[in-house]
Amino acid sequence: MDNSEVDLSSQSDSVLSTASNTKYCDEISPKEQFLLQILRRGMLETYEENTAFGKELMLLLSKLNLEPQTLPNDIKEGLQKIALILKHEKLSDIDDVTLSIISERKKIEEKKRIHEEKHLALLYDDLFRKYSGFSKKLDQLQEAASSLECFIQNSQEEQNDIYYNRATMSARLKEYQQTTEKLERDITNMQIDDLYPKEILNKYHSYLEMSGELAELNQWLSQYGNLPPNLLQAKALVEIKRKEYEALEKDFLKKTNLEQ
Repeated sequence: MDNSEVDLSSQSDSVLSTASNTKYCDEISPKEQFLLQILRRGMLETYEENTAFGKELMLLLSKLNLEPQTLPNDIKEGLQKIALILKHEKLSDIDDVTLSIISERKKIEEKKRIHEEKHLALLYDDLFRKYSGFSKKLDQLQEAASSLECFIQNSQEEQNDIYYNRATMSARLKEYQQTTEKLERDITNMQIDDLYPKEILNKYHSYLEMSGELAELNQWLSQYGNLPPNLLQAKALVEIKRKEYEALEKDFLKKTNLEQ
């Protein structure tokens, strides 16, 4: 048995050993068991692919009359790549023409891919440039819309203020008109049509003079403000004050004579 068969056999034993460990499965949660099943399935698929790849590699080496043990590592890696290419391209044998065609096709596909990437990059740049311009215009439109909205709101507030002021002024004007009409009716009821402005002015001056005289009289009478309103009581109080004044005068004269 060669090294590749030994490796495949050991992988098979590892997979089967892990798959048969039911005691371990009983100790984990259902979610972990589900993930473990996915892992086992992947390991089995990988094992099957490695088995098929090993058989193809052994078939290739047998066609080349080579033993795996005698080949250096770089040649083994090259043979593995060749085997992968044959498997990917679904070829049963090595054919220089077919491999050349495949190589050229790969180059063409690579150039096509690069060209498409450049084309997509140009499209992306163009779209990004258009998007940037559109985004800038959209921002300008949003600013204009916000400014217009503020202008409309301010205009509405001004209109409301104007309407309120107009209603207030109209109500006041109506009140003034009613007051004027009432005053006109009062003047008519007073029947002063026969009075002239000069006579009214003279009466006003007379009123001022009488007001001045009344003020002087009030000032003169203020010194008697402490007198009682009853006349008899007032006379009695005056008599008492007179006697007090005479007593004070006698005391004053007596003190004056003593000092002399």
